[in-house]
Amino acid sequence: TYYDLDTTNLPINDSGVYTASTITITYYYKRQNAGDVTATYVDVDTNTALHTPEVQNGSGKLGLAYDTDQKSFTDYTLVAVPANKSGNFAVGNILVEYKYRRNDAGKVTATYVDADTGATLHAAIEQDGGRKLGLPYDTDQKSFVNYDLVAVPTNKAGNFAVGDILVEYKYRRKNAGDVTATYVDVDTNTALHAPEVQSGARKLGLPYDTDQKSFTNYDLISVPSNKSGSFGNTSVLVEYKYRRKDAGNVRVRHLDAI
Repeated sequence: TYYDLDTTNLPINDSGVYTASTITITYYYKRQNAGDVTATYVDVDTNTALHTPEVQNGSGKLGLAYDTDQKSFTDYTLVAVPANKSGNFAVGNILVEYKYRRNDAGKVTATYVDADTGATLHAAIEQDGGRKLGLPYDTDQKSFVNYDLVAVPTNKAGNFAVGDILVEYKYRRKNAGDVTATYVDVDTNTALHAPEVQSGARKLGLPYDTDQKSFTNYDLISVPSNKSGSFGNTSVLVEYKYRRKDAGNVRVRHLDAI
């Protein structure tokens, strides 16, 4: 079994006449060729090769034992040891398939917040880490009206890891112009109250409102159209203009005392 007679090296004394001494006749046999044994190493989900196939040539090995190398790969777990990991060379080729699955990783969460108030500017975006350990990730750097990004997070992009990853995008509201409310006598341009200034620092786009005041003996001519609004790129002047009320006439009479 498994052998063929080597016809290229047949004994020359395979027939003859008995002699007084012992005659030795030697026949040589060669083990038959077998199929090759090939071990493959692949990602079971993507069918990506994790290592080049390893081939054991079957020439002259029919019936002999073989064994294959069970390898380990970073971020992967072997699904199961192949049933034919080891065995014997056979007439046909043998394929030993090592199948691996990438390990689960923690999730990656990107948050977008106002650095000064902690207010959320956009809902958090999560990337699930299932079967992604060691794979690259990237997060979306968003833009928001009236805000500047403080700095690009150092972990904006990277690789999925065993634990969860938090990528924090922090933004700061831009500076705006100040809002100044003035209160003056429209006829004399006399100030009825000191101007009230609202600083525009970190307020671009935020709402403002000004105080409509009352002064004795004065009527407000009209409510300024920009009494309230939003902080803008330039300064805002809100002018409250008042007019002194009319009084009764003063009559002076000069009478003879007698």
